[in-house]
Amino acid sequence: MSEVDQTVAVNRKLVEAGVLPAEELERPPIKLPPKGGLVAPLAGEIGLACSMNGVFLRDKVPMYLDKSEGKLEELTPDVMVTYADENLFLYRPKPVKNKDGEVVDWDKEPGSMSPQLAKLVLVAPIFLRKQRQIRRIDAVRMPVLRADGGVELLSEGYDRQSKILTLPSKIVYDESLSLEAAKAILIQFFKDFPFADRDEKTGMSRSLSVHVAAMLTPFCLGLLSPAASVPMFVYTANDQGSGKSILCKSALYPVQGTAGDRPFGADEEELRKQLDSAALSAESIVFFDNVKRKLTSSALDRWVTQPMWKGRYMGGQKGFEVEKQCVTFVSVNHVELDRDAMRRSLFVDLFIEDDVNDRRFEIDIDDPYLQRDDVRARLLSALWTLVRHWAAKQDTAGRRVEGMRQRAGFGEWSRVVAGIVNAAGFGDCLEPPKLARGDEETRDFRDMVEILAKRLVESGEQMESMTLDELLTICDGEELFSSKLDRGEGGSWKRPTVTWAGSFFKKQEGRRFKVTVGEGKNARQVTVRLGKRGSKNRKKYDVELV
Repeated sequence: MSEVDQTVAVNRKLVEAGVLPAEELERPPIKLPPKGGLVAPLAGEIGLACSMNGVFLRDKVPMYLDKSEGKLEELTPDVMVTYADENLFLYRPKPVKNKDGEVVDWDKEPGSMSPQLAKLVLVAPIFLRKQRQIRRIDAVRMPVLRADGGVELLSEGYDRQSKILTLPSKIVYDESLSLEAAKAILIQFFKDFPFADRDEKTGMSRSLSVHVAAMLTPFCLGLLSPAASVPMFVYTANDQGSGKSILCKSALYPVQGTAGDRPFGADEEELRKQLDSAALSAESIVFFDNVKRKLTSSALDRWVTQPMWKGRYMGGQKGFEVEKQCVTFVSVNHVELDRDAMRRSLFVDLFIEDDVNDRRFEIDIDDPYLQRDDVRARLLSALWTLVRHWAAKQDTAGRRVEGMRQRAGFGEWSRVVAGIVNAAGFGDCLEPPKLARGDEETRDFRDMVEILAKRLVESGEQMESMTLDELLTICDGEELFSSKLDRGEGGSWKRPTVTWAGSFFKKQEGRRFKVTVGEGKNARQVTVRLGKRGSKNRKKYDVELV
């Protein structure tokens, strides 16, 4: 079978699935202009044909659908030459002469565009106007929120309202699942993973709640506006062999059928190139597995929060700016983050108490298992049931959960995805994790606030005034801010320590922090305020229960 015939066969399957229109079955004949002829009419004809044959726009960049990979690739002039040969019938008129040399008819002689002509076609306004803008490609049917507030699964094919292309798949959703059955599927599926904060009686944990949110986020991107930011999901463990990578992949395989990871990059330039490529290809998931260095990156910070992405084409200096909505997954042991990464991330914590070789699994979850259509369908059906339960509310405003936490910068995501998790009974995925992480100042300051709150609760006092020396003595006794605290020979704090502490605590004046004091049934949440905003008193620091 020739390459052209193979293309036609693939197109026929896509037509039958509704991804491409019926006109795709035949390669439309298009006459190439003579040397020096007009380019615009040719660009218009090719543009119309390409708009029905897997070509889309990202910003003003023509992209074509790689049907074997199910992803977008840039349609460069060199690629356009062969793409047109495969999908169009380009020809030049060829005279048919009789024995006397007279032209009696005209035949169509197949021909290719030159790279120079292809370059002119690709930048022609008439070519670009005919292409469809695309937000992303979905490997399975996923839900969208319509303008009237209705929630529905997209059909296979291109949806003009959402600008989403849904590829054909074998996944069939079980629409009969109850909420209880869907919840049981997810709890049972992940019960062998060592979530650090699991309740052994119920099987529930904060980390499981975050993982369910991580599964829902790429599945529910169609419920969010294009400008909505989504948090980064960080899977961390205390040792190798915890299962963090395969747990992370269990959020990827259901929605896209693959779980390929990208190199995190040894420096900012390499990482930026990875993010540029993902944005231009309209990828909805980026996965960095087993990251070995600290998660400190200005490029990654922008990536998580910016709805538009400015980048450069690979191998050139020409820039682009495209709409981006992508979920970032990271797996790492002994995670180290800066404050920005902490604020923009949700954490799934795994903790192995015994030798990893002694672990036993009721379900042997690995890559081949997660790739199975029946496994993907079971997980996707459970997720869709959770969404349907949340969507049963009459309108968007009615779906909000009163009193539920929201993450600053991720308000819409909090109301939708975190709301779905909460409504399904998995708890609050925005609850702060108990494990210490992050930079020393952030981590130790949180511990200090908890210690001060506990002192107040135990003393029964509403407020306590402390000198800077008293605060530092408490921190020193609890081994907090170890790299910052330094005493002189007489026992007094050295000047660099006092200078740092005065500046650091001044930044916290007037701030309020919610902390949990006590454990189990005796646990209670209190709000602590440190100092008063605008206070001129530098000798005393008020710690107050609000």
